[in-house]
Amino acid sequence: MVRERENLPTVRGGLARTRRMMEGEASQIMVGITICWFLAGWLSVMVPAQIGAQEETVPGAFADRTTEASACVKELQLALGALEADDGEAAIQHYQRALDLATNPELEFQALLGLGSAQAALGQLVEAESSLERARDLAPDNPAIWYTLGSVYASSGRVDAALRALEESCRLDPDDARAQYDRCLLLAGIEEYGQASRACDMAVEADPEMEEAWIGAGVAHFHSGAYDDAERSFAGAVELSPDNARAVYGLGLSRLYKGDADGAVAQYVILKTLDRDLANDLYARVVD
Repeated sequence: MVRERENLPTVRGGLARTRRMMEGEASQIMVGITICWFLAGWLSVMVPAQIGAQEETVPGAFADRTTEASACVKELQLALGALEADDGEAAIQHYQRALDLATNPELEFQALLGLGSAQAALGQLVEAESSLERARDLAPDNPAIWYTLGSVYASSGRVDAALRALEESCRLDPDDARAQYDRCLLLAGIEEYGQASRACDMAVEADPEMEEAWIGAGVAHFHSGAYDDAERSFAGAVELSPDNARAVYGLGLSRLYKGDADGAVAQYVILKTLDRDLANDLYARVVD
């Protein structure tokens, strides 16, 4: 007989990693910070050009505003430098100064997005939600802010709010594989495996090279009882990374549940060289 599925590799570990990252690993501050780096680079080129144009055409009355805009951009750049140095507290201070100096919605959005992401990285989740929600109100059609908000809501345990935010991010940018994958993590975490499998399938479609999405889809399909689809997904992960023990284990387990004991044993032979514990577990299931 086949045993229960308690040792199937779970996608919930991915959500736990997200939470750990949000709580303190400032060197890996989510996609939101990467977006901030891009936006700051863009602003460092565009804003000075806009300031120069203003100085040429609008004398006197706007001089203070253009000076403040330059100072705002400088604070944004200093914040990014602090993040690169793993100094989240300094980054927050620079983003707050940038926010005080922002002279237009674009600069205010940039400062709020960076501030919220940095606060989240230090575990200041209530403050992060407030900053990011203000940024969202400034740019409700920006998928990046919805994705970042979803990650923070998930870290706060607000699963329904996180799902709504990630769904909006995916609606605005259907090709964002990471957002689809994170939806899969959350849905699997509340045992909505049918929806989770569809989300991970969409992640795979958006990025066929995303190994974790293949595994997530396999897990979700398996828990849904769709063993053929689970086998296909785990096989996709194995094709990308033949040495991934979780993928090999999932492939063997899927074949076992389909009634293909020989196929499961073949994966056991491979798994012996990758992860002895998983190999022993799979073998015990085969012979039970």
